[in-house]
Amino acid sequence: GVFSFGNGDRAGGDHAFSAHQGLGFAIAGASILLLVLAIAARAGRLAVWLAAALVVQTCLLQSLLDGLGDDSAVFGGLHALDGLLIAASAGVQYALARRR
Repeated sequence: GVFSFGNGDRAGGDHAFSAHQGLGFAIAGASILLLVLAIAARAGRLAVWLAAALVVQTCLLQSLLDGLGDDSAVFGGLHALDGLLIAASAGVQYALARRR
């Protein structure tokens, strides 16, 4: 996105943030799959709640903050902060799963 024209387009016609957006959708899909697997495996309340929180963060909150970030830099910053929280939440879930 940094190396784009003023209107957000690159020389090839692709949107400058298309790779960022694609990765976000992939992470959202993976979080839904993680929730389904946690429920199917009967992993426990904590695992299911953490997976559900990850789905809310990736599917709802990130999209909301992205849309609001077009009008306000504060929401754009919260979008980035939520991305860091998503990574931390996934790391905590991984650590808890390895402990079991």
